[in-house]
Amino acid sequence: MEIIDNGAGILTVVVDRKFDTVTAPAVEKAMLAAINDGARKMICNFEKCEYISSMALRVVLNVAKIIQKSDGQLILCNLSTYIMEIFELAGFTRILTIVDKHPTALEKLSA
Repeated sequence: MEIIDNGAGILTVVVDRKFDTVTAPAVEKAMLAAINDGARKMICNFEKCEYISSMALRVVLNVAKIIQKSDGQLILCNLSTYIMEIFELAGFTRILTIVDKHPTALEKLSA
């Protein structure tokens, strides 16, 4: 996992190839720490992600709920077809903001 400060108060979290029970706790801890430190605009970039577990889905949903309660926004981007299908099957595409590319996410959060 990598956290990138894009400026203008926008953070990007690039998840690893496997977003699973091993990596999900560290991702959640880092994202929640950023929110506690005042981050209100966050992008979760799946460009490297090839696998996502149910625990990782729970992390994404939990972080989205917490950041929304803080008047912030989480946008997901660069989901592969496989990862997107998982989000669709879980019903998350109806409640989360998902865009194709990172620049689109930056543009939405900068508006």
